[in-house]
Amino acid sequence: MSNAQYAVLNVIGGFGPSLAAVILVQISDGWGGMKKLLISGFDVRGMKLSWLAVTLLIFPALNLGYVLVSWVAFKALPEIIPMDTLSMVLYPLAFLFPLGNQWREEYGWRGFAQPLMQRKNGAFNSSIVIGVLWGLWHLPLFYFPTSQEVYARINIVFFIIKVVALSLIMTWMLNGSGKLITSTAGHFIAGAIDYFVVKSSTPYGQYIYLGIELALIAVIVLKYGPQKMASDEKLKI
Repeated sequence: MSNAQYAVLNVIGGFGPSLAAVILVQISDGWGGMKKLLISGFDVRGMKLSWLAVTLLIFPALNLGYVLVSWVAFKALPEIIPMDTLSMVLYPLAFLFPLGNQWREEYGWRGFAQPLMQRKNGAFNSSIVIGVLWGLWHLPLFYFPTSQEVYARINIVFFIIKVVALSLIMTWMLNGSGKLITSTAGHFIAGAIDYFVVKSSTPYGQYIYLGIELALIAVIVLKYGPQKMASDEKLKI
């Protein structure tokens, strides 16, 4: 498969979740509902500074925890891919504009599916279902020659478990802030750091990081409950 063919398929597949959401919202709520959905991916009005801080810092904090555990347990530090000037500029802008591919998915996963599903099934259960679907959605990337080199480094089942964990964390951010931009920006930040911090370069690195994520999820669920996963749920469901 050529790079051009891969690019075309990646664009078509990548836009799938958000495109489906836009079409369904337009059918059910008209152009006004569709406009509201699209704006939600950029809307920061009324967002508390505490959630701005969470959006920008939660994934760096989780990675710092992984680095500390790896050092204490194995005296090992992960390989860090040097961040160029452009990346350092783009990182803080992630909150102001959902860069990269994340907005292509987040309108579908957390802009449409999560609010709809958790009305009946609760935040926790809905996040797991969406996380599994989200992980399965990426399966073609394990087989495309252009992306196989990166994705082949990780077991498919473990990858899906990782995605489910990320889905749960992002539901907490979404429900607590009431803002979809926590998902678009958070998705970008989590992916960017995962690229620069090579967890496979330390013993059990991927498992240590997943364990830290699961510990955070346990705290969230125990503190706020599985139904909403937030103390003062602002997401309109």
